[in-house]
Amino acid sequence: MTKNNSQQYQKLFLITPRLIIRSYETSDAQLLFNMITANRFHISDTMPLTVQNNKKLSDTINNIQERIIETHDGKNFVAGIFISGINKLIGQIAVMNIDWRVTKCELAYFVDADHQNRGYTTEAMQSILEYCFKTHQMKKVFLRIHPENKGSLRIAEKCGFAKHGIMHNDFKTSDGKLVDLEYWELLSK
Repeated sequence: MTKNNSQQYQKLFLITPRLIIRSYETSDAQLLFNMITANRFHISDTMPLTVQNNKKLSDTINNIQERIIETHDGKNFVAGIFISGINKLIGQIAVMNIDWRVTKCELAYFVDADHQNRGYTTEAMQSILEYCFKTHQMKKVFLRIHPENKGSLRIAEKCGFAKHGIMHNDFKTSDGKLVDLEYWELLSK
């Protein structure tokens, strides 16, 4: 459901001290394909659809074109996380499962394995949270995190999310296994 049927949404473009977080353009396809290919094993269980939908460069081009339409329609906002100044794609962040009636959404993200533990994900999360709460007046932002994903659990805590329980058999991994996820939420102030 979109916020307003006549509403057209702007591409995402956020600047932090070290990062640019922006909606993908079709010219980013090779960068995105390369990053997903390099991280296929790293993200296969936590983002199996991202891996599945980007097996070939042509898939990535189609995927970006679909994300552009979804952004325009206010359904999802998917963006690349780039290091400022060098246009190096190091991750992805998505505002998804948007419910405009309740004004809530879910965030999903990953950062290239070679760029973890440097604060990039926390920096991107803080910026996207401000975007969700200020630009779109979200009342709640939530995360679903695998209990063994210690990095994402730390990021949730750093960004002020509170754990609200376990969602049983809530996610299917790349090998088809149903797993439990922790549900974390952050309410607007």
